[in-house]
Amino acid sequence: MVANEDGPRFNPDKDAEIIRRWTTADRNWVWYFHYLPGTYDVSLNISLTKGEQTEYMLSFNKAEDKSVKSSKLQVNGTGDFQNVSLAKVEIEKEGFYRLALNPVSKSGKTFGDLKSLDFKQIKGTNGNVRFVKWFSSPSVHLGYSPSDQVKRNYDWLYAEINVPVGYDPLYTFYMGIGFYRGYFGIQVNSETERRVLFSVWDSGNEAVSRDKVGHDNRVRLVKKGKEVQANDFGNEGTGGQSYRRYNWKTGTPMKFLMHIEPAEDNKMVYSAWFNDTNSDNWQFMATWIAPYESKYFDGFYSFLENFGNRNGQEVRKAEYFNTWGKEVNGDWIPFDNASMTFTDGEPEGRSDYGGGLVPNDSTKFYMSSGGYGEPVFQKIIKKAGNSKEPEIDFNKLQK
Repeated sequence: MVANEDGPRFNPDKDAEIIRRWTTADRNWVWYFHYLPGTYDVSLNISLTKGEQTEYMLSFNKAEDKSVKSSKLQVNGTGDFQNVSLAKVEIEKEGFYRLALNPVSKSGKTFGDLKSLDFKQIKGTNGNVRFVKWFSSPSVHLGYSPSDQVKRNYDWLYAEINVPVGYDPLYTFYMGIGFYRGYFGIQVNSETERRVLFSVWDSGNEAVSRDKVGHDNRVRLVKKGKEVQANDFGNEGTGGQSYRRYNWKTGTPMKFLMHIEPAEDNKMVYSAWFNDTNSDNWQFMATWIAPYESKYFDGFYSFLENFGNRNGQEVRKAEYFNTWGKEVNGDWIPFDNASMTFTDGEPEGRSDYGGGLVPNDSTKFYMSSGGYGEPVFQKIIKKAGNSKEPEIDFNKLQK
């Protein structure tokens, strides 16, 4: 359930089961359900003070459609909870549907106390309605490999992301290029703040608190760029995080570049840069050194996630392309194959995820999440060639 989709959220698992003190007309209540085809009688269990009247507008539509069916309802208060029929709903196509209850007018102080939204099946297969409790949206991931599947040692990684205009809701992390020990991407952190973020995990197996990680197992910051902040992170493994507040733009590709090189005493050094122009204007993020490590880059992936665990009714989407690895003392190799995975899918959670090749552009992958749309994805994806090999002035970067 969503209370005023642009405002506070109501979580039935954490808050009171009965919605009380509904006094303001600018607050509406929204539910999302997954239906199979059938006919349903939808009713509201509501309480109004005896003698009072309230008028509501019920809106119903398939979640990703703009066409909305609406009907008005007047409730006369009895002083007790009562089941009031709202509408008969015809479902022709399986999918997520949105029901919104909007207040119109009231004769008393409140618009009533809401206890439940109930469904009576008139026809169709039993068990057709599934309530969607999660405010978040599925996390989606792409794992990359070269077309020939040959195992190589790479000391440079390159990737690009384009976030289309209108697909950048709050609390979205678009991770451009990750490897077995870290990741690098962009975030929407607030209405006024966006970030570029580069993180590297510690050694050891601690999953939650960096306070429990010994000095010998910690990654250490060597250097960071101007305006870059560095700190610890935990709860998803532990490690070092570097980020820069940077107002990246939708519709403008972001470019990500990482380098790895061995250091003494079984350590590896990781560095990262980003760029959002057509020039060689690479901006340095940070260099981290990791202990107990000797591998070059491996395990390449991208992801798209809602890290705020809310506003899952909004669609987030990005295009991922020009993903390359450079062999040590060798050539750039394109990563043209991808396998897609997701979390929070059916039957327990959400299934509004998407992924595959960008329509009309087989050189780019895409991923999407949220909006209660239909799942559309390819598990194994192979894009066409025509990627442009990165042109990098390595000497300039390393200076």
